[in-house]
Amino acid sequence: MAELIHALAGVFGLIVLGAVLRATAFVPASFWPAVERFTYFLALPALLVHTLAGAPVDAIEPVRTAAAIVGPVSALALALMLIALYRVTDPGAGALFTSGFQGAVRSNTYIGLALASALGGGQGAAVAAFGLAVLVPLVNVLSVISLSWFGAGGKASWRHAGGAIVRNPLVLACAAGMAVNSMPVGLPPALDRFLEALGGAALPLGLAAVGAGLRVSGLAGRLAPGVGYSMLKLLGLPLLSLAVVVAMDLSVLAGTVVVLLAALPTSPSSYVLARQMGGDHAFMAALVTLQTLLAGVTLPVVLWLCHWVLGGG
Repeated sequence: MAELIHALAGVFGLIVLGAVLRATAFVPASFWPAVERFTYFLALPALLVHTLAGAPVDAIEPVRTAAAIVGPVSALALALMLIALYRVTDPGAGALFTSGFQGAVRSNTYIGLALASALGGGQGAAVAAFGLAVLVPLVNVLSVISLSWFGAGGKASWRHAGGAIVRNPLVLACAAGMAVNSMPVGLPPALDRFLEALGGAALPLGLAAVGAGLRVSGLAGRLAPGVGYSMLKLLGLPLLSLAVVVAMDLSVLAGTVVVLLAALPTSPSSYVLARQMGGDHAFMAALVTLQTLLAGVTLPVVLWLCHWVLGGG
């Protein structure tokens, strides 16, 4: 579990660094919106294209692994949206819901890839890369639908929601990465190195931007929904995924990685998306931090349970 502790420390350290830089005015306030835009439109898409284009997925159980990822996330997302249709009555509540929704379905790819590599070496990283190729477009599409329909400014039409999905740079990047992966010839070496260098800036800057956007008041008066969404993500979704993995009889490694992806704290990029599309970004930033802290306790428990169930104790 040392790799888990190190990964969490790195993520939270960058969030704290961003908060300190903002609080001390080490950089001008105008720096952070520029960082968010750079990360959302350039660095994160470059990271996704580079990672997915080179992901070795040939030896993975693709159909069953994809189904084990898509099923639980889609079921949870559908349940949350159906509840919101009856419970969300104003834009403020809608913005809060969209951030909670992202907190319940999205996963931190940085921690996921690091832990999958630690748990299963190159094969673990390959399963995780394939899983993220399935999961990232799915949760981005679901998040964009949620933000377009329930975000601040009122309900949008389904036509508007569809346009927002097809223009989302993260969704487009995932599609491009998988398209390149399916081709006999990969990315040209020079382009691959460029995307690798550009994508390397995505997570540090994204995490720092989360910290810079963090407000103490983000959970003030809303601690209950914050904890509720966090427990849904950190315990509810992985337990549901574990049940699906057992029912589908996935291999120990593939099943463990599927559960790991479900159990991760929410992605820092969810904050950027919340800022871009009218979510409650202060609540989102606080939720990212809260889940990252709680994951230090829940992730070891979930991974131990997964090993016990799939590996026979």
